[in-house]
Amino acid sequence: MSTVPAEPSAPAQWEAWKRKEIPPAEEVRPGLWSIPVPIPHNPLRYTISYVAASDDGLLVVDPGWFSPSTWDALTAGLAGMGAGVSDVVGVVVTHIHADHHGLSGRLREESGAWVAMHP
Repeated sequence: MSTVPAEPSAPAQWEAWKRKEIPPAEEVRPGLWSIPVPIPHNPLRYTISYVAASDDGLLVVDPGWFSPSTWDALTAGLAGMGAGVSDVVGVVVTHIHADHHGLSGRLREESGAWVAMHP
């Protein structure tokens, strides 16, 4: 049986990761964007926020660490999609780690979005 490596769903992000850079935001599927957001002073460098289009607006999954640089990366990623914080209607948090959940409150305050997380 031969194995063929899978093509990355976000090729520009894969190339940036190999160069140890923060990757650009990238549409990985129609209506689904991957936005790398920095984790300041951490060897992991960044985490990925996902933004999905819905009928009502945008859903953000794991908005990232609470810091100005993370907020700037998230809002720049939204702008690259032709959107802004006011287009966000919901925030989904996969777990409570600060690099996934940190900006949930600010995003809710700035957009009026609901926030959902498993108990």
